Amino acid sequence: MDNEVEVSSAVEVAHLLRQLIKNRELLTVSFNQGRDSLRTMLLDADTSRGVLVFDGSGDPAVNRQIIAAAKHIFTGALLGAKVRFSGSGVKEVQYRGAPALAMKLPASIVRIQNRETFRVQTGGSAACHLPVPGRGSVKVPVNEISVGGVSLLLGHGEDAFTMGQRIAGCRIELGGLGTIACTLEVRSLKRTPTRKLGLGCRFVDLPRQSEALVARYVAQQERGGGAKSGLFGL
Repeated sequence: MDNEVEVSSAVEVAHLLRQLIKNRELLTVSFNQGRDSLRTMLLDADTSRGVLVFDGSGDPAVNRQIIAAAKHIFTGALLGAKVRFSGSGVKEVQYRGAPALAMKLPASIVRIQNRETFRVQTGGSAACHLPVPGRGSVKVPVNEISVGGVSLLLGHGEDAFTMGQRIAGCRIELGGLGTIACTLEVRSLKRTPTRKLGLGCRFVDLPRQSEALVARYVAQQERGGGAKSGLFGL
């Protein structure tokens, strides 16, 4: 299921644009009512002048078509979320001595996030009581979490797991929100530089009430800046 959110705060819009620039994300700008498009990259988001600068085409004829178009729709991805925004009034400019295109900063940006793949870092606020063969239930840190699964960090002697193994009887503490009971399926095993084991797991048939609690926790952590993208090597 996808979650579509429109960001309209000028500060947040500028932040997202600068992330796209910093990460050198490729975007598609569609024009002429979607009949034509160009792969481009954002170059600058000048909030003092309210101007967004982006790469044009190497073909002057294409640039003229873009400039003449009444509306432009930009689509791409950032941190695992699809992004979309629109603009108009494109002009040709010089940017750092080279030709480029520019328009007004968009008033809003739509983020379309796949809930299954959107994960957050817990900052140590979540833990998992994990049944370990021969050791009983061991409390281990939850490094990252999404409504699809968790990434755990295991120490020495806690790595008796195999790919595809299902671990029943797990309990995950979600900070002050509560605890869920779940079954985890191992989907990735990765050794860290400190020789600990990163265990990527997906939830197996997580009850709707528990999924809702995880979603609340993820949203809470996102507001705190812990958002990431992608599944845990699943």
